[in-house]
Amino acid sequence: MSTWKNQDLEHPMVSVVCLTYNHEKYIKDALNGFLIQETDFPFEVLVNEDTSTDDTAIILKEYEKKYQNIIKPIYHTVNEYSQDIDVFGNTVKRTKGKYIAICEGDDFWIDKNKLQMQVDFLEKNLEYSMCCHNAQVVNELNKISTICFYIGDAGTATIIDKGSFAESFFELGTDGRRNSSIRINAKNGGRTPLPAKSLNEILQKDRNIRSDVQMFMDGASIFSFTLKQVPKLVKNVLERNQKQMDDIDYFVFYQANVYILEYLRKKLKVENERFAYFIEDIGNTVSNSIPIVLSEKLKDETLYTKKHILLAGFGVGLSWSGCMLEKI
Repeated sequence: MSTWKNQDLEHPMVSVVCLTYNHEKYIKDALNGFLIQETDFPFEVLVNEDTSTDDTAIILKEYEKKYQNIIKPIYHTVNEYSQDIDVFGNTVKRTKGKYIAICEGDDFWIDKNKLQMQVDFLEKNLEYSMCCHNAQVVNELNKISTICFYIGDAGTATIIDKGSFAESFFELGTDGRRNSSIRINAKNGGRTPLPAKSLNEILQKDRNIRSDVQMFMDGASIFSFTLKQVPKLVKNVLERNQKQMDDIDYFVFYQANVYILEYLRKKLKVENERFAYFIEDIGNTVSNSIPIVLSEKLKDETLYTKKHILLAGFGVGLSWSGCMLEKI
C-alpha cells in the first residue's frame, strides 16, 4: 500500500482474521473496509472461507486475484465448523503479524484510520495487550438498530459444602419496581409462540430502532441502582456477620465493568490489593463472574492467605446478593 513505510510483507505488523460463511451480501463491504485502511505498516488479511453455499468464495477469489499480497484466503473442501473444528484458532495459527485484528465476513470497518490508531495506542502503552472500539448494528433499512455491548459466554458449576468455614449468612434482595431497567419487551416467557410483530424493528421511545425481542438496558438507571444498593449490601453483609470493613481481606464483586468496579471500590474506600479485578481477562460473564474469579484466584494462590472474603452480586431484577466466607 502507498502509505506503508515498511514493505516487508513477510513480517506484517497486523494480521486481520476474517471468518466467513454464506456472506455474499456482506463480504465486499468487509474486504473494502480492510483495504481502505491507511497505515504506515504492512498488514495481511486472512479470510477463512468455510465452504459457503452461495457466491462468497467467487467474490473472495476476485479480491484475491487483485490484492494477492494482502488478501490471503483459506479454502476448505468440507465445512469445518460443522465438524467441531476450531476454525478461528486454526486461522490464528497461520498469522504472521505482531497484532491480530478480528472482523467477521458480515461486519465491516468504516474508519480508514482504525488499525493505525489501535497500533499506535498499543505501541505506546505496553501494559495493554488488547483494545476495542464502539460498534453499531445497522438493519436492512440502513438504520442504526442499536449500540453493541458485549457479554461474555461462560459456564460454571459450583459445589457448596460446609468445609473449613464459619457459619455465614446470605443477604438477598430484589426490587421488582425497577424490572423495566433491563428487559425484553416481548410478552412470551418461552411459553407461547412469539407473534410475528415482535420481530419488527421499530423506532422506540429512546430514539433507537429495536424489536421487542431485543434486550433493552437503561444504563443511567442501572448505574444509579448499583451505586446506591451495593454499598448497602456490603453494610448489611458485614452487620449480619458482625464484621467491620477492615476485617475483610478480599472483596469479590460481580465483574460488571471496570468503571463501576473502580467507582464502588473508591466509594467503599477499599485498597486495590483487597479488591478483585478480573474483568480484563474474562469480560462480563454475568452470574458466572464471581465463581470464575474465585476459581482463578485459587489457582494463583491469592486466596490462600485470605481469612475473610466478601462476595457481592447485583443486576437483573433488579436484584442483589452477598455473603461472607470466613475460614476457621
